[in-house]
Amino acid sequence: MRIASLLLLLLSVSCSSLWTDYQEYEVEGLSMGVLWTVSQQALEDTLGVPLDKAHTDRGMHKMETRWRTRAAAFRKGERRRGMIELVRSDTAKETVVIRYAIEQQIDKTIGSEFNPEESDWSAAGQDNKLEEHLRQRLSYGVARAQGKRVPHATRVQIEDPMKVDRANRR
Repeated sequence: MRIASLLLLLLSVSCSSLWTDYQEYEVEGLSMGVLWTVSQQALEDTLGVPLDKAHTDRGMHKMETRWRTRAAAFRKGERRRGMIELVRSDTAKETVVIRYAIEQQIDKTIGSEFNPEESDWSAAGQDNKLEEHLRQRLSYGVARAQGKRVPHATRVQIEDPMKVDRANRR
């Protein structure tokens, strides 16, 4: 009986990562060490939190950040964490696939404390906007590592519609 319950527990823990829908970004011509550094910087900059050393393994090419939590009284709290895996491509010799995802959870107990218990959090899917932001940071980091010039964003001057309207009246 103990063995069956232990196997069920291990299966449920190992299957939890199978539900993650990883996005993929293929890179050619860079070493795993360079890609690790680029990926780590992009992931930490996107979420604003450092890697969780307990869930990061450089030898297995897997990294995960700590949870970034925003808890607020009288409304739902939320938290996010990012995961990246570097996988050598089976099809191309010099290609590495960066697999990444940003998981989010919410605390549905409205009016709870600022520090909810672990059991208060429930899965809320993935944050597609942050994943797109992470992909952009990854592509900029890869381009810089390959020696390419990365264009900077240009500022857009937004005119005040009230001032424009007044100028047209004269």
